[in-house]
Amino acid sequence: MGIIKNQDELISVIVPCYNVEKYLNKCLDSIVNQTYRNLDIVLVDDGATDNTGNICDSYAEKDERIRVIHQENKGISAARNIGLDNAKGKFVVFIDSDDFMARHAVEYFVYLQKKYNADVVNGRTCDLIDTEDGLKYKLEKIIVPDRTATSEEALKSIVQNGCFVNCKLYKKEIFDDIRFPVGVINEDEEVMLKIYDRYSNIVLGGRTAYYYRVRPGSLTTSKFSFKKLDLYYNSIKNLEFIKERHPNLYEYAYARHMKAAIFCSANLHIHRFGAEGKMHRKIIRDELRKDIFKILKSPYLPIKFKLIGLVCAII
Repeated sequence: MGIIKNQDELISVIVPCYNVEKYLNKCLDSIVNQTYRNLDIVLVDDGATDNTGNICDSYAEKDERIRVIHQENKGISAARNIGLDNAKGKFVVFIDSDDFMARHAVEYFVYLQKKYNADVVNGRTCDLIDTEDGLKYKLEKIIVPDRTATSEEALKSIVQNGCFVNCKLYKKEIFDDIRFPVGVINEDEEVMLKIYDRYSNIVLGGRTAYYYRVRPGSLTTSKFSFKKLDLYYNSIKNLEFIKERHPNLYEYAYARHMKAAIFCSANLHIHRFGAEGKMHRKIIRDELRKDIFKILKSPYLPIKFKLIGLVCAII
C-alpha cells in the first residue's frame, strides 16, 4: 500500500486461539505478512486441545515479533484480557483466530489514525461463507469513502445492528479501565458501547480490511443452547446503559432488546429444555406480555419479529 513511510508506532495484535488448527495458519500468515511491520503479536492459546498451541509456538520460533501465552481454557474474553495485560504497543488490534486480515489492514488503520488523530479506527469487513466447496464471499469487496463518525452515530449503529471488536485499531489507553466481561457471549456490544460512549474521535475506513469467516459449528451458527440466553440478559444491561447515557437512542436499543427476547423465547419453546428452560421462558414471556402493545407499535421491529413476539406472549 505504501502510505506509511515511518513505521514508528508499535501496534499490538492480540489473537485468542482455541481449537482452530484448520484455520490458524491462514490467520497468522495474514498477520506476519502485513505491510506494516512494526508489530507486537500476542497469541493467547486458551487451553486448546488440538494442535493450535503447537502451531502458535512454531510461528513464534520463526518470527521474533510473536509471543505466545498458554493458559487453561477461560474463554475468549479472558484471552483478550490477558492479551491486553501483555500488549506492549501504543495501539491495539484484535483478530479472531479463524478470521484473517487484508495485507494492508494495519498500515491502513495507522494511516487513518494519524490523519484524523482518531481514538478508534473502524475498518470494513467482508463476510466469508465457509462451505465444502471453499470460501465464498458474501459481501462485495468494494471501496467507499473514509469518513469520521460522532459518538452518537457509532452508538446508534451498535444498537441497531450490533458490532464486534475486531477490524478496529484502538488507542491502548482505552483499555486501562475497560475490559471484556468473562463468562458470557455477546460481550463485544457491552465493551463497544462503553468505548463509544467515552471516546468520540472515530473514523470509518472505506477499504475492506478484515475477512470474517462464517463457519459451521461456530458460536453464531451453532444450535441454540442456554449459553445463548446471554443475548437476552446482556441486552437488558445494554438497554439500561443506553437509557441512562443516551436516552435519545432508547427506542433503537429497545427494539434490539426485544429481538433478543423474541429469539430466545421462541427457541426455548422449540427445544424444550425442561424445568430450567421453563423458568427462563416464563421470565421472557412475562416481559413480552407486559410490553406486547409497545412491541407491536415499535417502528424499529420488523413485522416478522412482531408476529413471533405475539405468539410467544400468548403460548
